Amino acid sequence: MAEIIDAAFVTSVYRVLLGREPESDAIVRTWVNNAASRQDLLRSFVTSAEFAGANAGLLNELQTKTAPPKTPSIASSPPLSIDWDVPPPLTARMLRRIEAVWQKLGETEPHWSVLSADRFRQANLGESRAQFDQSGAGETDMIAGVLRRQGIDLAQFAHAVEYGAGVGRMTRHLAPRVKRLTALDISASHLALAEAWLEANGVGNATCLRVADAETFGMTEPFDFWFSRIVLQHNPPPVMAQILRRAFAMLKPGGMALFQLPTYAKGYAFHAEDYLAEAPGGAAIEMHCLPQSAVFALAAAAGCVALEVREDNATGHPSVFISNLFLFRKAA
Repeated sequence: MAEIIDAAFVTSVYRVLLGREPESDAIVRTWVNNAASRQDLLRSFVTSAEFAGANAGLLNELQTKTAPPKTPSIASSPPLSIDWDVPPPLTARMLRRIEAVWQKLGETEPHWSVLSADRFRQANLGESRAQFDQSGAGETDMIAGVLRRQGIDLAQFAHAVEYGAGVGRMTRHLAPRVKRLTALDISASHLALAEAWLEANGVGNATCLRVADAETFGMTEPFDFWFSRIVLQHNPPPVMAQILRRAFAMLKPGGMALFQLPTYAKGYAFHAEDYLAEAPGGAAIEMHCLPQSAVFALAAAAGCVALEVREDNATGHPSVFISNLFLFRKAA
């Protein structure tokens, strides 16, 4: 008898293994369409970063008995049906919807919304705050390493922009390594925490700005380095595309853009009108894809050339999403 992987089963896995409801109906459908078997689905959850945070001991035991999750093969998979280039008014409506979600998360679970492990919930943060604050150091080293492969020193950038700064997890480590940093986020409640930390610690070269519109996305002056990770994926494809379009446009000649986003998930689809017709998901964190072809098209239109593209595990669900880390340089 064939295994049944339906919405009810996926929802049960979320409740039992992660102790919460699924992010949205869309992510449940993605799991239903993509999981090869129940074992494959369960393996993906117990090897996720979120499960690891709450069950480190159990995970260590499981990892000795199970193979790592496989990245979904797309060699023979169909193209995704994604509306990513839509009229600006629709993009603006989507941005307002995302803003409402993240503003609420910033007021209730600001740190968990950045790194979704139970140890970073407000009730547990006292014991794990130092771990959260330090987590951005390794990612800053990653940024420096990627640039170093291109013969670039992070310290040479006169003006760097961090898109999706949240509570300043990365900002506090990135600011000392550049001359000037602008930290952008759509949530005023998140940014208030970031600003408080920067002020309390005397970080004078970083400025926090809220993303208030779907035209500039907070990017109102040119910069020579742009960075974003585990942020774009929580925006619908048209919003991701508009953010990239603006970032590429404001990037100075010779400037660099380093960012991550998911580019494929079996069974994923996005239709703008259907999305806007659905009731907002409350405080659910959405996950979306933007095809590689769209990323390359947006970059080419702005005169930006890819220097490096590699797969990563930034989504936390490698058996469902293919995620890419991109490095572009704008023609001098």
